[in-house]
Amino acid sequence: MKGNTVVVCSLVLFVILLQESIASHMGCVDHSVNMCQNILQPHHCYDARNRAICCATCRRFRTSDPACPYGDRNTVIKRDHRSYTCRGYVGHFGRTRCSDFEFYRLCCGSCLP
Repeated sequence: MKGNTVVVCSLVLFVILLQESIASHMGCVDHSVNMCQNILQPHHCYDARNRAICCATCRRFRTSDPACPYGDRNTVIKRDHRSYTCRGYVGHFGRTRCSDFEFYRLCCGSCLP
């Protein structure tokens, strides 16, 4: 069993290193490694400056949905004198507002099943 764990961990490390190698060969690198790997959240990648500085990290964050490339945006939704994140709002009130274009644009990650 321990041998299988070592093999799996080695494969995961290999895949991560391969992804970083491919990204750097394509001119897509993180120019501020500390910021990109320790501070950046997926929603920060909606900003073109962050994508330029943290290209490789944003590429890893990217989803397969072109309408929702980095998940929920950093937004606060006010309702009944309370503030909600997208996830909190959808968790409390359900996905009924997800058919609204602007709500989906802000909360696409939470609207997905």
